[in-house]
Amino acid sequence: MDTRRCPSCGAATVLDGRITLRGEAGSVGFEPVGTISPIWKAGLDLPVCFYCCSSCGIVWTRMEPETLRAYVHDRGGNLAWDHLQALEFGPAHDLPDCPEARRAGEGVAEIDALVLHGRQSAATRRYRELLAVTWDKAIDDVRNWRERPRAEKLALFGWRPKERIPPDDRTGAGHPMHDPLLDGT
Repeated sequence: MDTRRCPSCGAATVLDGRITLRGEAGSVGFEPVGTISPIWKAGLDLPVCFYCCSSCGIVWTRMEPETLRAYVHDRGGNLAWDHLQALEFGPAHDLPDCPEARRAGEGVAEIDALVLHGRQSAATRRYRELLAVTWDKAIDDVRNWRERPRAEKLALFGWRPKERIPPDDRTGAGHPMHDPLLDGT
């Protein structure tokens, strides 16, 4: 997965996006990839003040990270939010610390990033390489990637969490070692 680093703090939590011109007296906004805004108010408000390095030419501004997170959460789909979570907390942030879970989380994050950036064919090709499936299977699985919940994507990569017994089910009837005579039920 291609990660960019912030030129100021060095963090790898950089979201791609575009600068939008807004109708309000020449103001500008930032629209993160994967989010949707009404046309009349495209993107987040950017401060009027920009900075430029006279040595290398990089131009930047700053906004509150909480504002960006809230915007992606509210205006982005699951794919944009999952991508941000993977950038901030790692691709296996919500999974147990085991090789199978990490591998599934990394695979999902890689395909998420490709699909988010509009690289559907590259995502399909990479999915096929990672899982050694046929082209037809890869095309079918990646076709609706944006709409798939994270748990379903992880399952495609072979990760399924253990089923939990509901707290009110004290009999353990769903457990393969359940024995009514020994359990006293």
